[in-house]
Amino acid sequence: MIPSTDLFRLIKSLTKSEKRYFKLFATFSGDRKENNSLKLFDAIDDQDEYDEVVLKEKFKKETFAKQFAVAKNYLQHIIIKSLTAYHSDSSPIMQIYEILQSVEVLYDKGHFNICRKLIQRGKDLCVEYEKHLLLDRFLELESKIFMRHSDFSKVSEVIDSQVKALEEHKITLDHKRSVFAMYSRTAEIGVATTEEEVKSLNDLVASLNPKEPIDVAGKYYLYSFYNLYYCGTDNHIETLEYSEKIISLLESYPFFIEENPGAYLSALNNYCSSLLRFGEIEKTLRLIQKMRDIPNQKVFSNKRVEILPSLIFSYGIELYSYMASGKLKEALALETDILSMLTQYESDIHKNSIFEISFNMALAHFVEGNYDNTLSWLQKILNTYELQYREDLYLASRILALMAHYELKNVVLLYNLVSSTHRYLKNKKLLHGIESKLLQCLRSSAIADDETKNQKFIELKEAIEEANKNHNGGKILHSIDLLAWVNSKLLGKSMGTLSAQNYAENSKQEAKKYLKR
Repeated sequence: MIPSTDLFRLIKSLTKSEKRYFKLFATFSGDRKENNSLKLFDAIDDQDEYDEVVLKEKFKKETFAKQFAVAKNYLQHIIIKSLTAYHSDSSPIMQIYEILQSVEVLYDKGHFNICRKLIQRGKDLCVEYEKHLLLDRFLELESKIFMRHSDFSKVSEVIDSQVKALEEHKITLDHKRSVFAMYSRTAEIGVATTEEEVKSLNDLVASLNPKEPIDVAGKYYLYSFYNLYYCGTDNHIETLEYSEKIISLLESYPFFIEENPGAYLSALNNYCSSLLRFGEIEKTLRLIQKMRDIPNQKVFSNKRVEILPSLIFSYGIELYSYMASGKLKEALALETDILSMLTQYESDIHKNSIFEISFNMALAHFVEGNYDNTLSWLQKILNTYELQYREDLYLASRILALMAHYELKNVVLLYNLVSSTHRYLKNKKLLHGIESKLLQCLRSSAIADDETKNQKFIELKEAIEEANKNHNGGKILHSIDLLAWVNSKLLGKSMGTLSAQNYAENSKQEAKKYLKR
């Protein structure tokens, strides 16, 4: 039995043309079941929210109402059949499936000459679009025809082709397994800051299949593997270069993008993140607009469910771009769109993306001085955190929450939270010098006089500069511009202005390194 909400969502997801085709499809079938399905379809489609009680009351005089669950199952069945027929030639893979189905029907009827022509067409499409497993099925049917004619040398050639196709597929799957192992690890830790974390990433590199993949999918997985590795080890130059490789690869194979627009959007998002390391804000904003235009392209009309949730990450990048350039009003103006996207697609969006955009939104409010809003956004991370997702953002969120409570002068709560955070960091072996110094500063200066506060912030500033110099600042320095916050206290200047200045200087230094590579 299908969940009623699934049927409701299926019907509501249909486009106008898909609904029109379904009605023609059901009408053309012409039996009583289809007529009942049309009635039930229209009734469900008219509802704003699924209400089975209303439906049963509406159809209580109909025969099918006695077996309502059966009627719903049949309706879903006929909708899926109509969708399959409607989209039968909408993509290469659908064309391949249609040819394969035709070959299998014709083979059973003994029309071997027609089969061989269709098999060749199917094989050509499989090779062109790198569908190794479907190619194997065509080859298997071809070998059966050769067997019927006792052409054993041809059978042997076909088997060789099958082995080659499956070996290529095996290499691609090995690299797919590797990239998801790397993704799982970097999703957990974020940027590696301890020897143990770096070693775990290096071990994954050492276990990589040395065979170079041949097809676009395998190369995509391989390049993505190294992109994640260099991102996780904070190597900005190599991260940028592999991001460029991925974009160049995918744009050379339009069919891969058409089948996997989410992968392309993810690659563009990662590329934008890399560009921001080198101060390329304007280029990043142009690429974001390019991403926003993708859902409107006809070729992706069938992929909206995959595309739209992926776009949420582009809002996070746009948000960071505005913050980096000191445009806080523009950054905060994105909040309505971000909330709308999260509400609509939260169940389809990866936790990492939700955490990252929530943290950046919280940070934007913090820089602007909206500390209650900061805490509200941080709760999206702190209340739903699971150990396998972005430890670095969780830690940064706890720290930023302490800073917000400090600004709000929530002294008693701050003391308790500082103590619990200290215990957490100590137990996790993440209590680096900078974290320890920050916690001490927050606790001791919360109710101190101005002179003592000033001294504590001077000491904290020296600790931050030392940590930046020696690259041993722990995870929070990757997410929060502590130096800008401290200087805003010492100099009486806007944190947003100071943070934008720090970004400009740091990105300039990164750009110089890139040019000297």
